[in-house]
Amino acid sequence: MLCLAGSGLAQSPYVQEVAIGEVKLEPHNRRKSCSPFRPIRSWLGERFVFLPKHKTLQEFGYRNFHIGDDLYRSPNYSEYVGRIAKVVSVHEWCDHWDVEFEMEDNGERASAVAAGGGIDGIAPIADIEKARAEWLGKTLWYKKAWFERYDENTGVLRPVYLRKNARVKVVDIVCGWSHDEPVRFKLKTTDGEQGHADIAWSGTNSCDYARRHADTFETSFFAQHPGNSGEVDDQPFAQRSASLRCLDGDPAFRSPSL
Repeated sequence: MLCLAGSGLAQSPYVQEVAIGEVKLEPHNRRKSCSPFRPIRSWLGERFVFLPKHKTLQEFGYRNFHIGDDLYRSPNYSEYVGRIAKVVSVHEWCDHWDVEFEMEDNGERASAVAAGGGIDGIAPIADIEKARAEWLGKTLWYKKAWFERYDENTGVLRPVYLRKNARVKVVDIVCGWSHDEPVRFKLKTTDGEQGHADIAWSGTNSCDYARRHADTFETSFFAQHPGNSGEVDDQPFAQRSASLRCLDGDPAFRSPSL
């Protein structure tokens, strides 16, 4: 009876079970750029890189880690930045995880406690490699009104203001500063302005709250031209400070080992 009822419904002159019109997706929804989230329990064998830090924070090194069995010996910044370590053990406790790493270059062991979903100071290599494979050298349209420029010599971080949906070229993809948004897109506008935007790629190793609110590829870029929305303008604001122009060619965008 149910089959007959269904068959009768499909043949009813009052019911049309086909789409009407063409449903058009927004350009940024046609291709999702991300990698699947990997929870801490699945990290065995995952490779991480020690992130660069702002000049003012480098002196503190990586205090979430301790080397070997010495709980008071933390990795020094200059000796560990850019190095890669593989997870060799993961142990769950009531409110945190103990994660042990092995350095790929010399086999040294280092450990850290993951609480709240992540460990500060490191990022998964897989996310950076996937972002590079997808977008390095490509053209994107940047949704936001500004990106940042950093001068490593002075430690000064300044905004570069842009028109919304400015066309940009991805000239490099490297490590950012934060484990919550660890993938740094180094960008260049059509008029030569350079800067960077840091995004979350998979949310792996991000704290729980940040994972829900982080900037992502989809919130930062259009993968295709956004169309005749009236919002596209490749030119920067005329009022932008001329002092921002003098920092082009900044070498600080690239991690020392990446």
